Amino acid sequence: MEPSFLAGTTPAPARDTGFDRGAAITRALLGYGVLVGPFYLAVGLVQALVRDGFDLARHPLSLLANGPGGWIQTANFVVSGLMVVAAALGNVNPYTLFDPALEKSGADLSPAFEP
Repeated sequence: MEPSFLAGTTPAPARDTGFDRGAAITRALLGYGVLVGPFYLAVGLVQALVRDGFDLARHPLSLLANGPGGWIQTANFVVSGLMVVAAALGNVNPYTLFDPALEKSGADLSPAFEP
């Protein structure tokens, strides 16, 4: 038996707020791809300017992973790599990821490379 205040009423329809959660997540993941380059360079350049004996004209940034304080550049590599992976995941269309129809749609480029 329904309570009297619910008798004869219908539930209110859900409001459409216009917010697409999937699109927001995709934009956030793709944003990491925009940020990864400047982030890597900023962390590397700050370390290069602070590290004694490091010359940007002679040494690549990856050499900052050696010696004391090398853990900072190693962490920079790891964080930058994770940002690239996040951006790659933002590029994936979940509806075509495992779509067998792509095999028949001309996505096979092997004939283009035949002699």
